[in-house]
Amino acid sequence: MTKKNGLKIVYVHDLPLLYQGKKIYGQYGFGDKYLEKFDKPDVDELKLITRFAKIPESNLSSFSIIKNHKIKSIFNFKKISYSDYLKFNNFKVIIKSLKSADLIIINMPSITGAFVFILSKMVPAKLNIMLDFASDGSGWETKKFGFIISRFMSFLMKYAINKSVGIIFVADYLKNKFRIKNKKFIVCSNVNIEIVSKARITYKPLVNKDYINVITTSSISKRKGVDTIVKALNRVAADLGCTINLTIIGGEVDIRKDYLLRNAKNITIQFVGLIEKRNIYKLLHSNDIYIQASVSEGLPRATIEAMSAGLPVIATNLPCFLELKIKEELVFPIGSDIGLASSFVHLVSSADLYNLASIRSIETANKYRSDILDKKRSKFINQIYSEIKR
Repeated sequence: MTKKNGLKIVYVHDLPLLYQGKKIYGQYGFGDKYLEKFDKPDVDELKLITRFAKIPESNLSSFSIIKNHKIKSIFNFKKISYSDYLKFNNFKVIIKSLKSADLIIINMPSITGAFVFILSKMVPAKLNIMLDFASDGSGWETKKFGFIISRFMSFLMKYAINKSVGIIFVADYLKNKFRIKNKKFIVCSNVNIEIVSKARITYKPLVNKDYINVITTSSISKRKGVDTIVKALNRVAADLGCTINLTIIGGEVDIRKDYLLRNAKNITIQFVGLIEKRNIYKLLHSNDIYIQASVSEGLPRATIEAMSAGLPVIATNLPCFLELKIKEELVFPIGSDIGLASSFVHLVSSADLYNLASIRSIETANKYRSDILDKKRSKFINQIYSEIKR
């Protein structure tokens, strides 16, 4: 299947690409930097199978343009939803792309990834498939009938591992969960930390301030536990006797803003929406505490980015957060606004705990620096590419 010229790579992902005119845009970190880890000198093209949506020009500033000329969608510039994969012409395009690819890289777990993997088993030719694992698939369990999808994905992922030529896991807990045997794999986060700040040192507890600035970077959704954050902070604000300002970065998903505002009688909330990464870092540096109340999570990229700004982190007791070595007092049970409130009070009442948590954040973030992870990931991908070219 390998051509005399460079490799043809197909990458499969669930996040939609966006377009305006003949330009392609990424979102939520899914752009040039994310995809270029698979672009090597011996790669001629990197084509994407994912959903496609048009965005109005007024919203372009919230997204990042994909400048790498090798990175293209297999579809023409038209809207592509999940159901559109099954349309005859689109179906043919997907099959043709799989047959002509030297390597198919599938982001798991994902609806698009599951569809393409199943489709690849129907193609007579032997296809080389590498898996890019971002979570364990438990995120669907928060949705109606999601446990059915979750169980199916768990089975499919185990089967896909056995049929793959290599696997990239973004966290250790994923590798441990799937018990890899006799397969090439690497554990390497896809977070992109270029600069790590200094630790924040305070000599007085935050509760002595007139106001405490708290931030969370996530979608406004039940899966991200934004409602738990609002309930917890509203619970403690009156007792602490200071103003709590909560900044929420991200778009509305399955929780309405007015619902959160109705439950925020004792705190103020600022909804920022989707913004560029550089503006996210500015906000992180202007806040005191970062909270991640996720019900499920794969790689806590936003949390690691907050750590790189020196912010103490309060998070749920998911395996991915425990892997970040967050201070024990600042970890609370999933969905518990009482547990989160207790952790918050501990943190703002102790200057020593605040300082230690900030130092811990810096130590953890340094392990996720781009210069370290890029070398590790690049070595593994080059190894897979070399074997395919033989």
